[in-house]
Amino acid sequence: MHTALEEAVQEESQSDAEEHTLAERLNAMSDLASELAAELGREASPEDLAIRPGIPMDEVQRLLAMSMQALE
Repeated sequence: MHTALEEAVQEESQSDAEEHTLAERLNAMSDLASELAAELGREASPEDLAIRPGIPMDEVQRLLAMSMQALE
């Protein structure tokens, strides 16, 4: 039983760390979008967001979809 509790706590800690990392990535994407908008004089496209930091397009799309879900 003690081992099961330790595993549950470890899983919870890992989940919290993953959520924190995801939040950091979403914040960085938002900051980059604002920076690019100022530089380009228009809203940054997903392509713009992928090119600058060298992030794969599918990752940018995934992060953008997650940020839109958070707003709903």
